[in-house]
Amino acid sequence: MLLFIDAPVDVKVEGVSSVKEGDSVELRCSSDSNPAAHSYRWHNSRGPLPTTGPTITLENVTRLTEALYCTAINTEGQGHSSPLKLNVEYPPEIKVGSACTSDISMLTCLCIVDSEPTATVEWSFPDGPLPTLPSTRVEMQGSVTMVTLQRALGFSETFHCHASNTQGNATLSCTVSTNDKMLMLYISIGIAALVVVVILIPMSTCVLNKKVGSHCDQPVTSKQDIDASKCASSDPSTSRYFLETEEDGDPYECDGGDDAVYGNV
Repeated sequence: MLLFIDAPVDVKVEGVSSVKEGDSVELRCSSDSNPAAHSYRWHNSRGPLPTTGPTITLENVTRLTEALYCTAINTEGQGHSSPLKLNVEYPPEIKVGSACTSDISMLTCLCIVDSEPTATVEWSFPDGPLPTLPSTRVEMQGSVTMVTLQRALGFSETFHCHASNTQGNATLSCTVSTNDKMLMLYISIGIAALVVVVILIPMSTCVLNKKVGSHCDQPVTSKQDIDASKCASSDPSTSRYFLETEEDGDPYECDGGDDAVYGNV
């Protein structure tokens, strides 16, 4: 019977794949070699760890715990494992940046949740659940879930973001600030004033044109021409006369009499 002598092969880190944040976990380095491995080295991306045995215990595991490697060594050489990244589970944490903002007619709420496993995120009114809206948007970036809610402004100004997974839950209340409401009021007033100005300027111009009437563009030649032109004013320096409207006189009598009119022809 032949025995093959070789360096360690099929080196790997064994142990639980998931652990709750804050717990401890024990990992073991295994290999296939002849003769058997007599020593081991453990390390992460920052360098070697003090443990030299086939097992290592990690205390107070966190979501930031790095992947681990092990090296098995015998008299013929050594073999290296692939990295093992623990799946550390933790309850939802609602991150800074989660808030509600508003413009003239639309309310936008953003809830940013970091969790493992992925949390279920829901928006609700203070007094009950909010149905899913077509405008709701969900985005995933690693362990972070971003849920956006958009809806028309209504009577309610407070919304709850509720996130939950197998490790726990978290809730954040978002309220539209007074500054946002005052800004909406000022913008609405400004738009209303602009609309009024846009409507009234053409109307006032039309009324003014009706009151002023048309100027005489041709010299006056007769009473008939005066009647036809209905002049409202004239420039005496160019021998154009304005129409008098005295109740007890001729309504078409120009200042200076008929002789003056015909004299200028």
